This record gives sequence, C-alpha cells and structure tokens, in this order.
Amino acid sequence: TNDTILLPFLNLINDAYCRDISIKIRSQLEIKRKNGDFIGSFAMYGYLKDPLNKNKLVIDDYASDIICDIFQWKISGQSQQGIANRLNELGILSPMEYKRSCGMEYRSGFQLNAKAMWSAVAVGRILKNECYIGTLVQGKRTTANHKVKKTIYKSSEEWVRVENSHQPIIDIEDFKIVNDLLSYDTRIAPNQKEVYTFSGILRCADCGQGMVRNCVCKSNKTYFYYMCGTNRTTKECSSHRVNEKKVYDAILIALKQHIANIIKLENILKYMDTLPVNKGGMKKLTTQIEKKKEEIARYEKLKLTLFENMSDGIFHKKEYLQMKVVYDNKISNANKDMENLKREMEKILLNGGTDTLWIEKFKAHKNIDSIDRKIAVTLIDKIIIFDDKRLEIHFKYLYNYNHALSFIEEVTHDLPLPKEVREVV
Repeated sequence: TNDTILLPFLNLINDAYCRDISIKIRSQLEIKRKNGDFIGSFAMYGYLKDPLNKNKLVIDDYASDIICDIFQWKISGQSQQGIANRLNELGILSPMEYKRSCGMEYRSGFQLNAKAMWSAVAVGRILKNECYIGTLVQGKRTTANHKVKKTIYKSSEEWVRVENSHQPIIDIEDFKIVNDLLSYDTRIAPNQKEVYTFSGILRCADCGQGMVRNCVCKSNKTYFYYMCGTNRTTKECSSHRVNEKKVYDAILIALKQHIANIIKLENILKYMDTLPVNKGGMKKLTTQIEKKKEEIARYEKLKLTLFENMSDGIFHKKEYLQMKVVYDNKISNANKDMENLKREMEKILLNGGTDTLWIEKFKAHKNIDSIDRKIAVTLIDKIIIFDDKRLEIHFKYLYNYNHALSFIEEVTHDLPLPKEVREVV
C-alpha cells in the first residue's frame, strides 16, 4: 500500500531527473555545435572522423575525389540523374555502401533496395551540401522532449552554421556556380547526355524567362534558333527569335575581348603595385585607422567617466544624458570614418595582387577558340536577348572588374604613366 502511494511521487521525481538530464545534454550539444564540433554518429560522404578528435572532420582521399568529379560533371552540363547513372556504370559504391565497405554499421532512411545505388536525389544532396566548402551545418532536426521521439525538422534559419570548421573539398566559387545551375529551369534534350551550352543563361529582355532552343528544316538543312519561352507557351511575349550560330559567334568574340581586357588590367595592377604611392598609401591608411581606434576608445572612456560622475552626484541625470548623446554621436562618426578608411585599404589590397582568383579564372581561357558548357557557366552570369536581336552579356566577377577600374582611375589620375598603360586607362 505504501509502495502504491509512493509510486506517483517516484515517477514525478524520475521524470524531473530525466528532464533535467535531457536539458543538460541538449545544452552541451548546442554548445558543441556552435563551437564547430561535429557531433554526428557518422561523417558525411567525403570525410572521416579525425582519429585524434572524434569531433573534427578530416578528408577521405578516395571519397573526396568522387565528390570533386560530381561537381565537375554538373558544371560540364550533366544532370543529377546522368551523374548517378555514370557512377553506377563505373561501379562506384554509393555513400551508404561505401560506409558499409569500411566496416561501419550505417543505416539510412533513404534506402529503398537491399543494395543502395546512386540516385539523382543522392547526387542533389551532395551538390547542395555546404559541408564540402568547409561549413559545418548541424541542428537541422530535434524532438519535442526526452519522452516524445517524433522528429521535428527546423527551418533553415535555426540551423547552426560554422564556417571554416574543416578543410573544404570544393572551391567556394565552384559551389556557387553549381547551386546557381540547380536554380535554372533546364532540361536535357532527347538523345543528349548534357544540357546545351547556354541553357539557363539566355534570358528574354522583356519578360525575363529563359530562351528556348528550337530548330527548323529548310532546303534539307536544319537551322537552330532561340526564342522566348513565354512566347512559345502562352504568346504573351514577343518571340525574340535569334539565330543560334550568330548568338554563339557574338558571345565568343565578346568573351575573347573581355579576357584580353582583363589581362591588360592585370598588367596595370602589377605595375601600380610597384609605385611608391601604393605602398605609402597603405601605410598612411593604417596609421589613420589606428588613430580612429584610439579616438573611439577615448570617447568610450569619457562616457564611462561621465556615468561614474553621475553616480557620485557630480552630474544630474539630465546633464549625463545630454553629454552621452554627444559622445555617442562622436563615436558613431568615428566608426563611419574608420569603415571608409578600411574600404580604401580594401581597394588597394583587392587590386594590388592579393586577390586575383577572378583574374585567373578568365586567364585560364586566354587562348579560347570555342565555348563549352563549363566555360559558359564559369565565366558568364547571364545573357539578355532583346527583341531587335541585340545581346547584353553579363560576365561573372563584374564587381571585381569595375572595382579594379575605379581603383586604377583614382590612383593614376595625376601620375605620369607609361604610354601603354595610359592608353588602357
């Protein structure tokens, strides 16, 4: 009888204890996530748990090569299903089967068959996974409490993201290119293994929809052309019809010229990097930034003294608030000045040879005589087709290009430059 009376109380105590333990565990796991510690049971495909620290990831050389192939195949124009088929044909083990072959007792809710094969969905998950650029994303799902086991999926805003938590496998620019491609509404034509060179890149100037590739037979010859996707389906926009070969030739000429301009621009930047004004400018900006930091620290100290004086009765609260507003404004203005100085320094650093990745992307194709899918998606952002057949080409890294031109114009305005440099500027 006594046991019957005590049982509800014992259950309450046990529940409270379990709840307390559950809260502590959740709290510790959240701290680990925010610190960039990996807390999963199995590392994602392409990585292994570090033998010296199970909360850190290291690259799996074999699987990481497959990851690189998947991204490059996508950039070259293959679909997710095409990539999956290719992997299966090559006999490459799927992520699940690979983990099992390594002796891991891995299970997945995505498996449908006895032996897991590569699928379009699996490839898509890899292409979207930020882990491959060194960003650890965790905390995507949870449970209501320790008693309810039903999984609750969190919104992406609630996920814990920690950048540079481990060594990346994929270059961040390639990752951006691939995920831009995933947002395009592209289809692979029948009997084709890859999408067309400019699929998803050509856009109608009036309605913004993608241009569709069509063909027409005339005099036993087949001619290809692009037309507005909206016009093809609903006729709510004009056709914007333009010959494919003329588009291709125009883009090739423009791309060659743009690459030539970038190479000239790089030569100017290298020349400018040797100028005393560049090195002196960096030193001057560094000194000015340090002075602004000292100025801000001084105002912060004065604010603190002001508060102490009010607490000691030297100032009234009204006087304190008035003076505080004055110092807050001075601090705000000093911070703005410091940000402007940092932007000026960034111009010198960005265009002084320290960040030339975007230039190298174009220089790699300086002897270009044709455009394939990889070149198109790597160097071109979009191409706008007007109804009068005009083309407006938006190259990638336009911000860097314009930034470099602006920097050159500012620095060389009153400088004596060699004739070949002055002609380009």
